Amino acid sequence: MIVNMIKQGWKTTNQNIVYILLFSMYQLVWGIFLYRWIESVIVSISQRFPDPNIMDARQLFIIEGQYLITDGDFMMKYFAPLLIFIGIRWIVSPLMNAGLYYAIHHKESHSSKPLFLQGVFKLGSSFFIISCIHLLLSSIPLYWIFSFLKNTLETYTTPNSLLWNVAPILMAYIVYAWIIHILFMYIQWGKTTNNNIVSPIVFMLKNLIITIGLSLIITIIIGVFTALFFSVSILWVSFFAIIVNQIQYFIRVYLKVWEINTQYHFWLHKKEPQ
Repeated sequence: MIVNMIKQGWKTTNQNIVYILLFSMYQLVWGIFLYRWIESVIVSISQRFPDPNIMDARQLFIIEGQYLITDGDFMMKYFAPLLIFIGIRWIVSPLMNAGLYYAIHHKESHSSKPLFLQGVFKLGSSFFIISCIHLLLSSIPLYWIFSFLKNTLETYTTPNSLLWNVAPILMAYIVYAWIIHILFMYIQWGKTTNNNIVSPIVFMLKNLIITIGLSLIITIIIGVFTALFFSVSILWVSFFAIIVNQIQYFIRVYLKVWEINTQYHFWLHKKEPQ
């Protein structure tokens, strides 16, 4: 059954190439902005970095850095653009997901209006609230993780002891965040298919192994492609590497939409009539 769901997801994904291109351009714009922002910060800091052989200059550089961190004007200058863009992304991403989910579910509709825009207007507010709850649940454990890391750094001094104590906590959080990601994917499908919020949660718990298995297969494929593109970028630093780096946005979005479609077909196949 898993293989059949994956095949159906692949078929539906190929029917949504236009949306995949749209999301790819969206990811590309975000990537370019983030690259330029990091470049501006690094260049600004590197220009002020003193000669490493001059001890007094190094100490002044550290003192200046400590002062600038507490300087509100300096922090706003460099972090305001990032915060603004993150805010825009936080608002736009749920709206785009609403359009995508709606378009996939109503692909057989013969409406004269674009399905994507219909989804944005009909489901946008609900998807935004769902996204906020998702972000909240994903962020809550980070408080305890940061507290644990702080105490661990003060207790353990060798890298090996630090690694053995930190790695299980980080792995547990990754698994938690991954399961939450799948759960909210089904909550979004539940909202799209006019089911209540409880139904997707119950469905996820009843079919936990299969839903995780479907996600794991595609996650592994995404990891392989990401590693491949990263290796090419490292080995061939040229115009070809730049082209490959742009292609990766399309491939990664394609695979993520494939996962969404696969889980959608499993949801339709197994969900009980409401």
